[in-house]
Amino acid sequence: MKKLICMSLILLYGSCAAQKEVLLDNQNLKFGLSKTRCLGKCPVYHFKVYENGDMVYHGIENVDKEGTHMLKLSSAEMEELEQAFTKIGFKSLELPRKGVIRDMPFTILTFEGKKLRYQPGGSTKELKNLVLRIEEMIVGKIGV
Repeated sequence: MKKLICMSLILLYGSCAAQKEVLLDNQNLKFGLSKTRCLGKCPVYHFKVYENGDMVYHGIENVDKEGTHMLKLSSAEMEELEQAFTKIGFKSLELPRKGVIRDMPFTILTFEGKKLRYQPGGSTKELKNLVLRIEEMIVGKIGV
């Protein structure tokens, strides 16, 4: 009987942990920021914020903090980010197509399903400032 109870608890705990992971994957992504590799020492990371405020940072290479780190953004921080995206008209923003520069990383910015992918020199001043604000938030929350 004890074995049966222990096995049930183990299965229950394992399924809850797996369910949390699935929930994060299936929740609606609100914001996202990724930086890709270059041929040098560019920071490579992914940053995602879900509608419920869960924040997932995954530092890959050339960053101060590697690995996956999960935190929660406050509703004020969520509102601040949403206003920043809305202020620059992110959903209707279109960037000119430019040739790919082999050694330059891509910045990939996502907001409510819209995704922009660009290299240095391929964005607007407002977009650069938005990315800097998001990076400041990452540093402040995670200490990267």
